Amino acid sequence: MELEGDREEDPGYGQKDHPTDFKLKVLANGKGDQTLHSLVGSGSKGKVDGVVVAFVASWCGRCKESYPTLEALQKQHGDRLKILLLTSETDEAGKTRMAEIVRSSGLTLPLLDAPPELVEQWLGSKKNIPRFYLIDHNGMIRVKDTGFGKKMARLLPEHVEFLLSRRAADDARQKGL
Repeated sequence: MELEGDREEDPGYGQKDHPTDFKLKVLANGKGDQTLHSLVGSGSKGKVDGVVVAFVASWCGRCKESYPTLEALQKQHGDRLKILLLTSETDEAGKTRMAEIVRSSGLTLPLLDAPPELVEQWLGSKKNIPRFYLIDHNGMIRVKDTGFGKKMARLLPEHVEFLLSRRAADDARQKGL
């Protein structure tokens, strides 16, 4: 029997965390490097209303199932939302395979090369994927979810709507409305 206090803590990021910035090489659908704080957080004054960071791998069937939903969300929300795919592949062959999958599937989402230490920092010891982090314009994780299926195909768009509504709510609060 597992008691409440007996659960193993997972050191990965959770809701209401402010993840540290990253500067990652773009493997597909872009050039150069991408940083998180160039999109959200106090330094950028929230260039976008929200970011979805999705950890994926070439061998992950559920990851592949999520791509059409992620692509549709990016197209629907345009410049308000930025979706970043981060590969959790550890070897060059896996990273190359992942980049080819992204290119050949017609995705426009950028694929970034996440080093093992960043994967550990974000996912903790339980590296279940796909893992989705929805980050608001202030750089705070508002939603963290793992897996993809019929339920998540329905919930992910709802999560994104919630995320994007945070900007309007914060703007209204600042104006004293």
